Parts: sequence; C-alpha cells; structure tokens
Amino acid sequence: MNRSVPPSSSRRPLARHRAAGDPVGVAECAFKRAVMETLLGHHDRALALCREAQTLTAAHGESWIRGDALFAEALVRRQLGDRCQADTLAREAVRLLRPLGDRWGIALCVEVLAWSAADDGDPERAACLLGALRSLWESVGGASFVAPFMRESHDRCERDTRAALPARAYERAVRRGAALSLDGTLSYALQEAVPTEPPALPYAHTSLTRREREVADLVAAGLGNQEIAATLVIARRTAETHVSRVLAKLGLSSRAQLAAWVHEHR
Repeated sequence: MNRSVPPSSSRRPLARHRAAGDPVGVAECAFKRAVMETLLGHHDRALALCREAQTLTAAHGESWIRGDALFAEALVRRQLGDRCQADTLAREAVRLLRPLGDRWGIALCVEVLAWSAADDGDPERAACLLGALRSLWESVGGASFVAPFMRESHDRCERDTRAALPARAYERAVRRGAALSLDGTLSYALQEAVPTEPPALPYAHTSLTRREREVADLVAAGLGNQEIAATLVIARRTAETHVSRVLAKLGLSSRAQLAAWVHEHR
C-alpha cells in the first residue's frame, strides 16, 4: 500500500455522507478515518478530521461520536509527544461516554491513560488501569484485553509496568483494578477516587456453597465454562448456571472481577 495516500475506499463513504448532507454520518466516518490516518503517521490529516467530527457533533448536540473523535485526537497527540493534552482529551471523552455506558469506547480511553501512567513513572496506577481494562473488555465479550490497533503500545506498557514493580505488587494492582465496578473504573480513570482493597473475609465463610467455591476457583484459574464442566464432570449448561449464580451472589459483573475476588479472599 502507498502510505502517502489513503486508500480511495476510505474516502468514498465520507464523500457520500457529505454529499447527502448527513452530519452524523460525516462525523462518524471522519473519526474512523482519523484513527487510520494516525496509524499511518498522517498527523495533519488526522487532526483535521478530528476537528471536523468534533465541530459537527458539538453543533448538533451529539456526544457519542464526539467522545470517539476526542479519543482519536488523543492518539494523535500522543504520537506527537503531547501526553498531557492526550490525557486531557481521553478524560474528556470518558466524561462524554460515561452516561452512555459505552464500555468499548471507554476501554480505548482507559488504555491511553494507562500508557501515560507508565510513561509518567506511576506503575502502580498503570497496573491498576490495566486490570480495569480486563473487566471492561470482558464485559463487552472481548476475547482479548486490548484493541488490535493498540496492541503494540499496550504490550510495551505492560512490559514496562511489570519491570517497574515487584511481581506480587504488580499482580495485586492488576487484581485491584479488575475488581472495580464500572463506576469505580470511571472514577479512578478520571482521578476522582483511589481504588480500595475489598474487605478480606475468610473464603470458607462466604455465602457460596462448596461447589460454587470450586467453580469460582476454576474461573480464577482462567478456565472457560466448557473446561469447568469437564473438570467437575458436569454439563456445560450447569457450569454456566453455577458461574452466573456465583456472580449474582457476590454482586459482581464479570469473570475478571470474580478472579480478583477469589485471589483477595483466599
């Protein structure tokens, strides 16, 4: 591919929405193309597209795509070396996406904030945000804990954060982040609160039955429902029911949160 000129296929949808007088369509295409231009290193083009999307959405009182466009600009600013501005944009995007419950978009912004925490010499915060990302991606059915186009930077952040902390401190911070509720993750990302350790009640004294504790242990070990069923010699549907009941009893919303809970309460 010629990296100096974006593929014509990426320009056609944007042109069609402009011709149709569809501002929301223009804004959505502009922000998506801005991400592509950023990945290609075309920063001026990306910034122009971000500004176009932000201007259109602001004029029409639209928040969802505007939040996405702010995230796209945060990526550009990071590549240009302006981490402070990137963080400001990512947090503003989180504030816009928060009332909409857009966990996918929020996860992209939290990723940027985790990178900055690692770059700024705060590995404890970076590790906690990486843990929160696990729960966010799991809650939207993600098979991975990172968007593919952010993989390289994510891996570097995780590698640097692991190197900066003792192994047990790193794992503890990741578990603490994974145990946060959505509101807790948002408050921490926006620096409204510091995540606290849950009270460590004796594991055997919880409301879980013996079988439910076995299931919780297997979830914490990283097993899926089919693997849990095979290990306990039960039907997959029964394993799914046990997992759902455990989450409901503990007031948790994801397997990552359950894994963190098990580690904290053992």
